[in-house]
Amino acid sequence: MYLTIPGVTKEVVLDVDGPSEPIKDPRGNMHMGTSATTTINRRDFGVGKFPAAMVAENVAITIDLELVRPGAASH
Repeated sequence: MYLTIPGVTKEVVLDVDGPSEPIKDPRGNMHMGTSATTTINRRDFGVGKFPAAMVAENVAITIDLELVRPGAASH
């Protein structure tokens, strides 16, 4: 995947966990989830104007995603 932070685009690798097993809620909707993480060096994206004591060089990024398929009654 590619990540763009204003003016700089770089390829990053996501560590993906999931998808989870589908779960039906009381309304009949189906839910699934997944999570992805990566760590970037902020200086690789030109984000270096803050002193290192204020902001870490490496920044962890987590993406949590929930997918919902409406049940028949929800249409």
